[in-house]
Amino acid sequence: MTNNDDTNNDPQNAPKSAPKWLDKWKVLGRTKLGKDGRTVYVLEQEINGKRYTKTLPGHVKTEDDALAELALFRRDPDAYWLHV
Repeated sequence: MTNNDDTNNDPQNAPKSAPKWLDKWKVLGRTKLGKDGRTVYVLEQEINGKRYTKTLPGHVKTEDDALAELALFRRDPDAYWLHV
Protein backbone atom coordinates (compact mmCIF):
# COMPACT_ATOMS: atom_id res chain seq x y z
CA MET A 1 0.00 0.00 0.00
CA THR A 2 1.40 3.39 -0.96
CA ASN A 3 0.90 6.61 0.89
CA ASN A 4 -0.57 9.32 -1.35
CA ASP A 5 -0.19 11.98 1.34
CA ASP A 6 2.27 14.53 -0.12
CA THR A 7 2.69 16.45 3.14
CA ASN A 8 5.71 14.33 4.07
CA ASN A 9 7.53 15.58 0.96
CA ASP A 10 6.39 19.17 1.22
CA PRO A 11 9.34 21.43 2.19
CA GLN A 12 6.95 23.79 4.00
CA ASN A 13 6.05 20.97 6.38
CA ALA A 14 9.66 19.95 6.96
CA PRO A 15 11.02 20.64 10.44
CA LYS A 16 13.17 23.75 10.68
CA SER A 17 16.80 23.04 11.33
CA ALA A 18 18.58 24.61 14.25
CA PRO A 19 20.80 27.59 13.42
CA LYS A 20 24.47 26.93 12.88
CA TRP A 21 25.99 29.17 15.53
CA LEU A 22 29.41 30.46 14.57
CA ASP A 23 30.74 32.29 17.60
CA LYS A 24 29.96 34.59 20.46
CA TRP A 25 29.85 38.13 19.13
CA LYS A 26 32.20 40.21 21.21
CA VAL A 27 29.50 42.78 21.94
CA LEU A 28 26.70 40.95 23.73
CA GLY A 29 25.35 38.51 21.21
CA ARG A 30 26.19 35.71 18.83
CA THR A 31 26.69 35.17 15.13
CA LYS A 32 25.18 32.42 13.05
CA LEU A 33 25.46 31.18 9.52
CA GLY A 34 22.70 32.57 7.31
CA LYS A 35 20.93 30.58 4.60
CA ASP A 36 22.98 32.43 2.00
CA GLY A 37 26.25 31.62 3.78
CA ARG A 38 26.83 35.07 5.25
CA THR A 39 27.36 35.91 8.90
CA VAL A 40 24.18 36.97 10.68
CA TYR A 41 24.40 38.99 13.89
CA VAL A 42 22.05 38.20 16.78
CA LEU A 43 21.74 40.76 19.55
CA GLU A 44 21.22 39.23 23.00
CA GLN A 45 20.78 41.58 25.94
CA GLU A 46 19.08 41.67 29.32
CA ILE A 47 18.03 45.09 30.58
CA ASN A 48 16.19 45.58 33.85
CA GLY A 49 15.30 41.89 33.94
CA LYS A 50 13.82 41.90 30.44
CA ARG A 51 15.50 39.60 27.92
CA TYR A 52 15.97 40.76 24.32
CA THR A 53 17.06 38.44 21.52
CA LYS A 54 16.85 39.78 17.99
CA THR A 55 18.35 38.72 14.68
CA LEU A 56 19.60 41.94 13.14
CA PRO A 57 18.21 42.91 9.73
CA GLY A 58 19.76 41.89 6.42
CA HIS A 59 21.45 45.24 5.82
CA VAL A 60 23.73 44.48 8.79
CA LYS A 61 26.65 42.86 6.98
CA THR A 62 29.65 43.77 9.13
CA GLU A 63 30.50 44.08 12.79
CA ASP A 64 30.60 47.87 12.38
CA ASP A 65 27.01 47.75 11.06
CA ALA A 66 26.04 45.58 14.03
CA LEU A 67 27.67 48.01 16.46
CA ALA A 68 25.64 50.85 14.92
CA GLU A 69 22.45 48.82 15.48
CA LEU A 70 23.54 48.12 19.05
CA ALA A 71 23.90 51.87 19.66
CA LEU A 72 20.35 52.43 18.38
CA PHE A 73 19.09 49.60 20.57
CA ARG A 74 20.76 50.98 23.68
CA ARG A 75 19.08 54.38 23.20
CA ASP A 76 15.60 52.88 23.57
CA PRO A 77 15.38 49.06 23.56
CA ASP A 78 11.58 48.80 23.35
CA ALA A 79 11.30 51.30 20.49
CA TYR A 80 14.12 49.57 18.60
CA TRP A 81 12.31 46.23 18.84
CA LEU A 82 9.16 47.72 17.35
CA HIS A 83 10.91 49.16 14.30
CA VAL A 84 13.34 46.42 13.33
